[in-house]
Amino acid sequence: MRNFYSLPLFCLTVFLATFGVSCQSNEEEEIDTVATEVAADKEATVLHFNVEGMHCQGCANGIASAINELPGITTCNVSFEEKTAMVSATNPDMQDAIIETITEAGYTASMAEKPATPSE
Repeated sequence: MRNFYSLPLFCLTVFLATFGVSCQSNEEEEIDTVATEVAADKEATVLHFNVEGMHCQGCANGIASAINELPGITTCNVSFEEKTAMVSATNPDMQDAIIETITEAGYTASMAEKPATPSE
């Protein structure tokens, strides 16, 4: 009976050791990726827009896709419920290009005030 249990235990040990090394490698890569994205966002300018004419989440997704195609866009969040778009761009002078892109997609856009932060 001893040989019956020793082979699977050995195989399991080798498998876990291999899997553990693989996970550590992937975690380090993910941390590097997130750190790079955070560094990029620190250099980005956040622009806020009011967007009118959306009828559903599909409209918001289409606007976000169109904005994300512009050069220098790092992130774009379009909210159908709030009728807003929040865009991070490496160039602070992108507002006209973003408004034009939204207009070409068939919607109305204007610059919005930065949302107020909740007071403590």
